[in-house]
Amino acid sequence: MGALVPQWPQEDEAETTQGWHPDGLLGGAHELITDQKGSVAGKIWNAPNSLIGLGLGSLGYLAGWPIHWLGSQEAPGITAGNNAVQFTNNPFGGVGAVTLGNVQVINGEPTDLGSDENLVGEHEEPHTYQGEQLGPFYLPSNIFGGLAGLLIDGRWHGPHNWNEVGPQQHPPAPWPK
Repeated sequence: MGALVPQWPQEDEAETTQGWHPDGLLGGAHELITDQKGSVAGKIWNAPNSLIGLGLGSLGYLAGWPIHWLGSQEAPGITAGNNAVQFTNNPFGGVGAVTLGNVQVINGEPTDLGSDENLVGEHEEPHTYQGEQLGPFYLPSNIFGGLAGLLIDGRWHGPHNWNEVGPQQHPPAPWPK
């Protein structure tokens, strides 16, 4: 049975003519919507989470400007990277960052060093792939995993939070290896 979603050629298959490649269709803009690990179908499956993330990021972006004008933080920004739309210098980024769907709301920059010694953007990227795999089940999984971490380990990012174990590895991964 064939795939329902067109498959992008892998780098070692670039010279073959099978399938189709988005560079000709989208002029390279496909990197924002798909990459080697993720997929268009995964982003669609993750869209409900991404909509929540876009709402939170947008509200934080708007709230960040008065805070910036008062001199309390850097100017908020919006960029793309680490398989996500990234809202940077966002007061709604929690302690470091929050990933909802393919959206990262970061309380600083993606290149800041996180508490797990990974760059914040690199730590948050595996959460986007978790969302692409779990779709609407990602938020319940993250909440239950975080509560397990709090109850058993005394902290949200504890080793019993299955959604955090992989992203805290070096290098980060969606799930523990």
